[in-house]
Amino acid sequence: MQNQTYDEFTTPIDDRYLEDYTEGARYSFGEESVNADEIMEFARRYDPQSIHTDPEAAAAGPFGGLIASGWQTAALMMRLFADNYLTSVASLASPASTSSGGSVRCGPTIASPSSARPPACARRGPSRTAGSSPPTSRWSTRTATRSSPPPR
Repeated sequence: MQNQTYDEFTTPIDDRYLEDYTEGARYSFGEESVNADEIMEFARRYDPQSIHTDPEAAAAGPFGGLIASGWQTAALMMRLFADNYLTSVASLASPASTSSGGSVRCGPTIASPSSARPPACARRGPSRTAGSSPPTSRWSTRTATRSSPPPR
């Protein structure tokens, strides 16, 4: 983020409304960083995949080392957004979308029912993302073939 030019607000955050955000303006809302312990702590609780929880396994994986969960990245960005963009005078909570319907409150259990349906254009295996490592015994290299598209 160095050597970048950003616009400045003329209105303090607690007085800002939509019209205070100028179309085309660029704003910086700070920076956030995490260390390996924070990555693993978050992942053990919310996203327990070896690329987030096990430095040795992650080193042998597609990213060549430990990486933060996408959910952790989203949470970090939400913090920057809340601290520097959302205003107390013009911000409302977003409508929730949970299996129980509505916002999650203390007490209820949330669930995530799902059903699997492969997309018509899905590719399998480690080559599905740019920059992936060559296949290893830990990563599937199987391919699926179909004579007709999956039912919809």
